[in-house]
Amino acid sequence: MNILFYIVFLFSFQSEYTFKGRVLNNNGDIVVGATIRSNLSDKVYISDNSGSFYIDTDKSIFSIKITHVSYNESEFTIDNVKDKNFILEDGIYLKDEIKVTSTRAQKESPFTFTNISRDYILKNNQGKDVPFIINSTPSAYATSDAGNGIGYSGIRIRGSDATRVNITINGIPYNDSESHGVFWVNMPDLLSSSNSIQVQRGVGSSTNGGGAFGGTVSIKTGVPSKKFNIEYSTSAGSFNSFKNTLSLNSGLINEKLNFNLRLSKIDSDGYIDRAFSNLKSYYASASYYTKRSSIDLINFSGKEKTYQSWWGTPEARINNDENGMQEVIINNGYNEKQSANLLNSGRTFNYYTYENETDNYQQDHYQLHWNYELSKFSNIHLAAHYTYGRGFYEQYRSEDNLINYFDYMEDKIQDLVRRRWLSNHFYGITYSYFYKNAKSELNIGGALNEYDGDHFGKIVSSETLNLLFSNPYYFSKSFKRDRNIFLKYKYSISNKTQVFGDLQLRRYFHESNGDDNDGTLISINSKKTFFNPKL
Repeated sequence: MNILFYIVFLFSFQSEYTFKGRVLNNNGDIVVGATIRSNLSDKVYISDNSGSFYIDTDKSIFSIKITHVSYNESEFTIDNVKDKNFILEDGIYLKDEIKVTSTRAQKESPFTFTNISRDYILKNNQGKDVPFIINSTPSAYATSDAGNGIGYSGIRIRGSDATRVNITINGIPYNDSESHGVFWVNMPDLLSSSNSIQVQRGVGSSTNGGGAFGGTVSIKTGVPSKKFNIEYSTSAGSFNSFKNTLSLNSGLINEKLNFNLRLSKIDSDGYIDRAFSNLKSYYASASYYTKRSSIDLINFSGKEKTYQSWWGTPEARINNDENGMQEVIINNGYNEKQSANLLNSGRTFNYYTYENETDNYQQDHYQLHWNYELSKFSNIHLAAHYTYGRGFYEQYRSEDNLINYFDYMEDKIQDLVRRRWLSNHFYGITYSYFYKNAKSELNIGGALNEYDGDHFGKIVSSETLNLLFSNPYYFSKSFKRDRNIFLKYKYSISNKTQVFGDLQLRRYFHESNGDDNDGTLISINSKKTFFNPKL
């Protein structure tokens, strides 16, 4: 009997117990969704909302491997303990996120925002422009000149147009420096290389680039991967729309290097008559990671040819209202050919009929990002950028007069074709410092950017003379320098109460001289300073 009691006692002493682990990052924050595997079995454990996981075992010494998409894979040994915290080192995904830290609202920021994940982008990327992904967020409305989301498109947030919506790509301003407009058509298939998008509604936090009254859109590109992969995708839709994309990722080479390449081509006839699009683009990046720093070289480019469909379809044409269409003809001074086009086109009416009434533009972007982790609480980020854009749109001019363009030409009414050109350079630097501890966050950042652009027009041919005119009939030059610095500070008084302050000082200088398309003289010399406080 005593021997039996001893055996039962010994068995109970060596029976299973529950080991509790907790997964944290370098800052002491919990890591949810980490995958844990042990050498005891094939069972997989996942860290819960408190970062905890539990393993039932009868072994006092065993090993585990912890993986998470944002952190480096790590192995640990458990030796005669029943609970333990495990610290994961930041991986390439978190290092990559730092490019947009200073321009994005955080979880507890006092701003209204929506984050669009990579998974959502992949599921809904059908070749349409970026606005049609943003369109899925509250208070956003996307429009398309061609009627099917491919080609010229735009976005309004809380009713404000693109000139009042701040757009950044990896923290670099994208709004046109002169018009403040956003031309998404110059970046075909950018969604295939986008990792996440944040849409802030309303004034939002201070950032680089123009002011944000309607909202802010922060796009982060790059899809780093630890494993080599190559992917080809193709899709087809209405109006002969086709999208073809080839992507290649090197994976993480020697735990330090990553290369990424994407080639895309999108074609569509458009819903509106003749509103075709021919879009080509590529994205390439090279990244180098160390334990405390990362360097990213990014180059992406888009080349587009789209048929103009700016004017839209009159309501009278949509409703088949003949009297209303006659009013449109009279009010706009349509000639016989233009009148016949309106009356016979149907709902897909396009004002333009000239076969090459097209927009032709190419835009090349270069970005260099450097991040350095000063400590587990702070880091600095520096970026340099350069964008080169050039192109024209071609116009057919019925019954025009060459003397309107050159004083030395004969005074004669004739048909002609002209091209209005734009060639510009945009370059600068951005910087930020970020500090976070248990109670507070501090973010200091800013930018120095310059724009240098030429506007000019040329007559390609005239009906009677059929000449190629080498001299521009108008020319203007524009230069703009934009500087800003911002400071954001958040302090947690309690779990439910925080104080947030945001200060921005912005100053710009804009000079433009020459003449406009209609012969109007341009003379701008403007200096402005803005101070934007928020509490």
